[in-house]
Amino acid sequence: GGAMGTTGLHNILEPAVFGVPIIIGKNHEKFPEAKQMISEAGVVSISDYDELSARLLEFLNDPSKRLQFGQLNSQFIQDQKGAVIQIIDFVRI
Repeated sequence: GGAMGTTGLHNILEPAVFGVPIIIGKNHEKFPEAKQMISEAGVVSISDYDELSARLLEFLNDPSKRLQFGQLNSQFIQDQKGAVIQIIDFVRI
């Protein structure tokens, strides 16, 4: 997902649609959806290579955890449906 360096974060909503766990770096403060998905869904923020390695191994070795985090991401996307319509309605006013 990115966010380890200073260039930002890739779009994490795209993989969330597919119901997979998402791992991102520590530099995600400018991305409200990332902060929300870390607290509510299946996004994990890591700060170094050791954490990345541990999380990858955890997801690879535990299919139920991988499924759980993926389902949380998928549910997050489902819960956000209709946002574009709400924005358009707001702009239309």
